[in-house]
Amino acid sequence: HSFPTRRSSDLYAAPVVDGKRVYVGEDTGLFYCLNLCNGREIWKYQTQGRIISTAAVEKNKVVFGSTDGYIYCLHAVQGSLLWKVKTGKAVMGCALIDKDVVYIGGSDGCFRALNLEDGSEVWTFRGVKGYIETRPCIYNNKIYFGAWDCHFYALNLQDGSLAWKWSNGHPSDKYSPAACWPVAADGKIFFTAPDRVFTCLDAETGSVIWRTKEHVVRETVGISEDHKRIFSRCMWDYVVAMKAEAAQPVTLWNINAGYDYDHNPSMLIEKGGVVVFGTKNGLIHGINAADGKILWKHKIDNSVINTACMLTQRDIILTSANGTVTRLRVKR
Repeated sequence: HSFPTRRSSDLYAAPVVDGKRVYVGEDTGLFYCLNLCNGREIWKYQTQGRIISTAAVEKNKVVFGSTDGYIYCLHAVQGSLLWKVKTGKAVMGCALIDKDVVYIGGSDGCFRALNLEDGSEVWTFRGVKGYIETRPCIYNNKIYFGAWDCHFYALNLQDGSLAWKWSNGHPSDKYSPAACWPVAADGKIFFTAPDRVFTCLDAETGSVIWRTKEHVVRETVGISEDHKRIFSRCMWDYVVAMKAEAAQPVTLWNINAGYDYDHNPSMLIEKGGVVVFGTKNGLIHGINAADGKILWKHKIDNSVINTACMLTQRDIILTSANGTVTRLRVKR
């Protein structure tokens, strides 16, 4: 069952939920809060640039970036502005909140850690040469992200100092590990990039543990709730699960999901044993995390489906590029 709500413009950000409300920004610069039960608008806030950044919400505060160059924090219930931080360029990075600190990347060469309460600087790393769009990953006292400058970064969480950075060796920034939302498990960090290689690095040192071209993956990754499986969608039809604990590339399953050619960076999200992902042609899939069996497919529309927000394995919030926010309830 699908309950779509149409916004006024395109949506390129994933939805976030705080239990009663759904939050998402759109291409006109409007940021919306919707009622989780019926999709009706509760409030909206206008920025002066496109919103591509996926928000983060915690303690009645919702944080996101805009291409107008600001990082915003709004009251999650009322929609009022609590604080905003000016940066040097557009902010397209996705926000992450951890222990009352907001982590977010920009386009001005900076990755920032801000105090959730008032937006004050905790630390700023200024060594990035390209723009950031990903959602970072926190693991073992480090924060990880890729940028459109050919590099993948690990910063020390306490002070933002560079722990290490890694490059896949391509001279063109078009092959950067930048769109994928990285995941971590068993002392390893995992991501994919336009080079079509599945990459596993040592989370502490940045050294390569393994890299494989076997599955022709691109810009999608996901992790199982038990942290034992790492998922990715291939460029043609197939979805793959790799063994997280292995010191070499071990394929657990590789299933033909029948979606044709696709390189939409919609991450694979798992909850309750079901992996969900969207495609560029409006199709959402649910597959069994243990064996890759296709459980269901549902057509939302004919546009790009962004990374899903799973409330349960049968209750899913989705946004699509044509401006639709959908709550999908899967029949038993």
